[in-house]
Amino acid sequence: MKERKIGRRIFVALLIVHSVVALGFGFTSLLNFPFALETGFQIPYSSELEILGVVMGLELLFLGGIASLSLIWTVKGKPEGTITGIAVGIYIFIFGIVAFLKFGETQALYVDSIRGVLTIIFGYMAYREIKKIK
Repeated sequence: MKERKIGRRIFVALLIVHSVVALGFGFTSLLNFPFALETGFQIPYSSELEILGVVMGLELLFLGGIASLSLIWTVKGKPEGTITGIAVGIYIFIFGIVAFLKFGETQALYVDSIRGVLTIIFGYMAYREIKKIK
């Protein structure tokens, strides 16, 4: 009987999305912060905000690196990958909730929170699938 691995496949797809988005925004923030600020967030650029570009860029590169590491471990069938990916999902979920509560950003609530919850759910499913194999 062929095993069902739908949770693992969707989880891997979500991790690919997280990795590409975080690494893309991270590099953009570090290399061209005025562009990232004005096009991504509709905030006018000011030289006083330059340190924010460094902080945000490094944070997103770190998050993208963790998501990429989780992706590699999950593809290799290691449960550590799913646990790390669930942590990424929790971070994204919390970010969406806090951005909504603090700034009223409904886009963060819908996009990030839903993406985070889906990552947590499919990460748990992938974890159970990997644990059954071992």
